[in-house]
Amino acid sequence: MSIRSLLVIIAAITGAQLAAAPRVATTVDFLDYAFFDSLGAADHYELSAWEQRIRELADAGISKIYLRVNVCGQTLYPTRVSAIYGADGAFHWNEGREARRLIRTLEKYDPLAETIRIGKKYGLEVWAWENLFDDYGVVYVPEKPEEFELGRRHAFAPLRDPWLAAHPECYSRRNPALMPSEAQLAAVNRDARRLPVARIVHVNQRKLPPIRVRREDVQIYTSSDNVLFRRYDKPFDFSTRVNADGFNEMIFDGLEISDPYIKLTHNGFPADDGFTVVLEKQYGQNRVYNRDGELIATRWTADFINPGKERNKLDFNRFVPTAWDHSTWQMGFVVGEETPDPYYRGVVEFLVPAAMEHKVARFAELTTYPFDGFMFSIRTHSAVTDPENFGFNPEVCDAYRERYGADINPDSPDRAKLFELRAEAVAEFFRRCKAISGDRPVFLSGVPEAPPGETLTENYYARQFGPLPWLYRRYFADGSIDGVVMIGADFPEYFTEEVTGGRKVSLGVFRELGGPATVGEKFFSDLEALMKRDDIDEVELYETLVLSHNPPMLEAIRKFCRPEGEENKK
Repeated sequence: MSIRSLLVIIAAITGAQLAAAPRVATTVDFLDYAFFDSLGAADHYELSAWEQRIRELADAGISKIYLRVNVCGQTLYPTRVSAIYGADGAFHWNEGREARRLIRTLEKYDPLAETIRIGKKYGLEVWAWENLFDDYGVVYVPEKPEEFELGRRHAFAPLRDPWLAAHPECYSRRNPALMPSEAQLAAVNRDARRLPVARIVHVNQRKLPPIRVRREDVQIYTSSDNVLFRRYDKPFDFSTRVNADGFNEMIFDGLEISDPYIKLTHNGFPADDGFTVVLEKQYGQNRVYNRDGELIATRWTADFINPGKERNKLDFNRFVPTAWDHSTWQMGFVVGEETPDPYYRGVVEFLVPAAMEHKVARFAELTTYPFDGFMFSIRTHSAVTDPENFGFNPEVCDAYRERYGADINPDSPDRAKLFELRAEAVAEFFRRCKAISGDRPVFLSGVPEAPPGETLTENYYARQFGPLPWLYRRYFADGSIDGVVMIGADFPEYFTEEVTGGRKVSLGVFRELGGPATVGEKFFSDLEALMKRDDIDEVELYETLVLSHNPPMLEAIRKFCRPEGEENKK
């Protein structure tokens, strides 16, 4: 669509300035600007370029920016309790050039201090955007072979908070009943790996168009340690068929693979070109046979290929159904079983005293900056397949025993009381942060509260925390949360006076600009509908770089937010 046609749409959907329209806020991920914004030709992201971008936001009538102050567990500012991005060789190894540009930027200036200064210059509120849990981030292998030892030192997760890496007991702990013994794992793997893999049958679990992948499109990679993979260069047969149940199958035959880690890749079809191959399950969807024709045990997973097929670990701690031939996805399996991680890395357990103190100390550093307010985001790169099976730290179990006079049964499916205790600790964290905020407002990006014993499986952000309840009544009653920007839900009926206790709470909605509901013409019609509402105070647009690179979007916002002829404050 041309810019002219977009402006025609803008003119059609705008009219007289709406009274009491919600304010428009936008969320700034400074890393993305340092990585991907082309303004300026220096080896760092120049401050003059950053000021130009901020002024563009103010010109559009945006009145508030949420500045992300971290890169997963690392910070974008000098810190005494964590580590600034790039310290000890920890950065985005898979995007080395861009990462080094950000590192040089941080050597030139403090993005927090400068964003606040420039924002004030143009009349913007600048808030800190801190993640409630997000710490571990992505896991990958360095680009250069000589950096592999560095990768091992950082457990191939360079963006984690190094303090938490040294104190894994502060992460949420897996149900001990689900941790197999070393002897059990050894027995399973000894049997499964007795003979080489000879045949792989991938079965789609949904009715899809015929598989479009051809023999020349596919590759197999194998690894002995799930760190470095090498391409399988022996001949093999590849075919597709529809089985007796009507499901598509891909068959890799004539193999001789002794490595336990095996992944399947393809040449990559365009992301908008549909898909014909999916991976739905970790167990049971696919069949793998050894040289004697015996069916063997396997656990499957999938992940994005970034940057190279030889340097992408397989993560068995989480599983998301994946359209394999949709852009650049890989899927793979371990022959036998992988040792489960005992911790939900990246999700701290606030009932562990050391975890609470560390997170409060991180927030305290932010309060030394003159931010107008603080937003706790529940966005997180951290994820596990079964979040409902975590939270069994000794401190949590002790709290359960103290309150209920009995030990928690880790085999019991009824864990609502355990999750309630964990949620109360999150609420206590909010209370402590509010107490040291200098009486500045504290917001939460929120999700609906799940019914007792249930998980909000339809909401991506809620699924990552399982049945953890969000105790809005408590947040509002003790004054620790002053506003909620809701993700994935509409909420005027949800935040009733009974929930808020009659307290005035700022309510907003969240829109992810990269999502299918907010691209192209849908952005403009959605914005029009939101700006007509009188039951919300704010629209948060994520993320700002999309706006900076799409001037018609900024023009649409300006038509709603800024009366004709109004000038920016200089």
